[in-house]
Amino acid sequence: AKRLEASRIRWDHLVYHRRWGNIADLFAGALKAFHIVRSRDITVLHARASIPILIAWPIAKALHLKVIYDRRGTMVGDFVDDVNVRNIFSYNVFSGMLETLERFIIRRSDATIVLSEKALKALREDRYLSGLNASFESIPCCTDMARFSGAGSAGRDPASALRETFALAYLGSLGTCYLLREMARFFKILKKRRPDAVFLIVSHSDRGYIDGVMQEEGLRPGPDYTIASTDPDGVAPLLAQARSSIMFIKPVECKVGSSPTKFGESLAAGVPVIVNSGIGDTEEIIRRNRVGVVVDDLSENGYEKTAEELMGLLGEGEALRRRCVSVAERSFSLDLGIARYAGVYERIG
Repeated sequence: AKRLEASRIRWDHLVYHRRWGNIADLFAGALKAFHIVRSRDITVLHARASIPILIAWPIAKALHLKVIYDRRGTMVGDFVDDVNVRNIFSYNVFSGMLETLERFIIRRSDATIVLSEKALKALREDRYLSGLNASFESIPCCTDMARFSGAGSAGRDPASALRETFALAYLGSLGTCYLLREMARFFKILKKRRPDAVFLIVSHSDRGYIDGVMQEEGLRPGPDYTIASTDPDGVAPLLAQARSSIMFIKPVECKVGSSPTKFGESLAAGVPVIVNSGIGDTEEIIRRNRVGVVVDDLSENGYEKTAEELMGLLGEGEALRRRCVSVAERSFSLDLGIARYAGVYERIG
């Protein structure tokens, strides 16, 4: 809050009661937003993701303001694919209603931002959104390159002992769309090739859940895996201990539009990434630049093939590290994101 205030940004917030919110949250958010707009000189409403656009869009239209839909995935993805339980929107008829509503909002927003070039291409090819190309922009989740530069210096982190092992890292939350069990199974294949391999899980997610999955897969805390929890400044030194990072995400249609922050962070630290196919632009970036490997099939055969490819790639050593950092600078730097956001605001006036 102090940093925002120093940048002349006022932060108002409300308590969020459920994962996807409830009717009371929506009404409270709408009333708060309406009050802010009416009491201050607001000309643009910038809504990040599905719930906020359902609040911002009606207010913007009622008061003749500009509105930006900063689309983090899809409404179907937010309400169905990223939820572990079935709900009313799981039925095709209601999923179709969500798609129709989202197209309606996109057509009548002043700008729509997506996270990947694949998502941008899908919008431009959608026949229901024809003629709106100028209002679309692709801005990936960006990485503070300065935070990761020189992160591998010896002695800067509590996991420096990992330097003596073959560390495979996972960053971020777990559950819903992140496939911990599949990542554990890949790790077991990798450990056959590298008996000194350790799975480093850097996450604030429930340790009981993580331990449960890992131990169900026959992995032991300590010799096989370790769990670390740290603040943002501690991520880079931990990640720098890894030989590679991994992220397997539920391969559903909405993930074509995703941009995992952990992908850019790993590359910024000079660490190649193992991903499954169908996740935003990650597959194309990896294949084009050779900064990781792609698992085409989440099976034992697929893991065996990918582990072999990884071993060959890691043989490139420092050249691979430099390539990863270069790709992060070109594709995920904060300067890139700032410039593209500034361009959106300039275009809508």
